[in-house]
Amino acid sequence: MTLSDHQAADFEQAAYFRAELDAARQLLLADLAKRRALNDGCVDARRPTSSPQIEVELHHIDWLIARLDSRFALGGDREN
Repeated sequence: MTLSDHQAADFEQAAYFRAELDAARQLLLADLAKRRALNDGCVDARRPTSSPQIEVELHHIDWLIARLDSRFALGGDREN
């Protein structure tokens, strides 16, 4: 394998990993939206109004995606 073969393999692996991260991000966003909708309809003050664990996971995934994008010049249209 030449250096360009290694670079191509790295790029392909990064693109795959980014797509997996983006899919996980979309699932978390859907879960967060569902939880917020349930919380909006609930008048029980004991229920949490946010989902900090999901927000932490989203922040971490966003960070990983940003690192991949900057390292491998990847990118995609992401909705925040």
